Amino acid sequence: MNTLFTNARILTSLGEIISGCLGVADDTIAFVGDLPKDFSAQRIIDCRGDLLMPGLVNTHTHMAMTLFRNSADDMELTAWLRDRIWPLEDKLTAEDTYWGTMLATAECIRGGCTCINDMYFFMDQTAKAIADSGIRAVLGQGIVSGNDDGNSRLSIAKTLFDNYNNAENGRIKIAIPPHAEYTCNEATLLASSELAGKLDAPLHIHLSETFQEHEECKLRHQLTPAAYLKSLGMLREKTLLAHCVHIDEDDVALISASKAHVLHCPQSNLKLGSGIAPIPTMLASRINVSLGTDGAASNNNLDMFEELRLVATIHKGITTNASVITAKQALSMATANGAFALGFNTGRLAPGALADIIRINTKVPNMIPINDLRSAAVYSACAADVKMTMVNGRILYENGEFFFLDMERISSEVERIVERYGI
Repeated sequence: MNTLFTNARILTSLGEIISGCLGVADDTIAFVGDLPKDFSAQRIIDCRGDLLMPGLVNTHTHMAMTLFRNSADDMELTAWLRDRIWPLEDKLTAEDTYWGTMLATAECIRGGCTCINDMYFFMDQTAKAIADSGIRAVLGQGIVSGNDDGNSRLSIAKTLFDNYNNAENGRIKIAIPPHAEYTCNEATLLASSELAGKLDAPLHIHLSETFQEHEECKLRHQLTPAAYLKSLGMLREKTLLAHCVHIDEDDVALISASKAHVLHCPQSNLKLGSGIAPIPTMLASRINVSLGTDGAASNNNLDMFEELRLVATIHKGITTNASVITAKQALSMATANGAFALGFNTGRLAPGALADIIRINTKVPNMIPINDLRSAAVYSACAADVKMTMVNGRILYENGEFFFLDMERISSEVERIVERYGI
């Protein structure tokens, strides 16, 4: 199906602003700007001056943790995991994961997020939810060491790859995600790295999220977590490093040289008291930095507009430099940088890119007047302003209506699950 957007203000991948039309042919952007004489569309959408921009890319989350939203607040990470989250996760079933993920996809789609990178359990059910909802995703079965050195989790991760990689017309990709240095022994880390290399899959891992994690790794291995992964051959172009809050200058140099990607989750890091990652230093070292929300149990939402605004403001405050991260840089982190990290031809509105597009209402009070469109998208817009979300050329949400999700059923199932948990 071909779709034509007219009378739009279009924010492209480079932060450029174009007024005019955008055409989608099936799943791909056909043109941006002037309407070609030979383009015909089955549907024409008059944007009436609204903003079209690339869908937001959430590069680190745990989707089914929506089930634990607001259940473990005002706690630092170690206690949060040990005393609240891990006991709840012991009760988690495959069906629970499906419905928790369905709720998360609804929140993402409603808020203009078109692509996510998820690490969790029962990922075959997560893949089913992603397929059913229409969103784009990289998925990975979380791997930790156990009595079998993580071999059973590795086997599940390999099966997930065999069954779902490039499924749904390429909309789903599979990563290999060892959870972290502190939950995986060396044999598990090496096996995970070997499997990811053999499959040519992304390697997704938490890194230096807390000061305690960082320092305990140095005691165990006489190396920082980044240097330890480097020693194991795990820092490479397809490595996705979540958090990187407590990395030092030598770590930054290692990550930059390896061309690994950093997945910055500012709000979760703040809420858990973990700290603030040195993002300006990373950007100056040409590291590809993208944005994530982490799970809804530590955020407590999946609102990428909040992350977008926060990354553009928090670093100004701690550096006392109002220009340290610009609106244009923040937009790139939330769109093109994330798409590049995850290996999708999205994150930009340009001919040949896959059609992951959102429409932002510019007629609401918080968006009037628009003196600078980039600034408006970062500092003024919010998730509630999203009027339309398109993924792969298919409209999933428009004007308050989900086309492929039954919100009444999803809400009912989630309430039933949470009642069983006794949260």
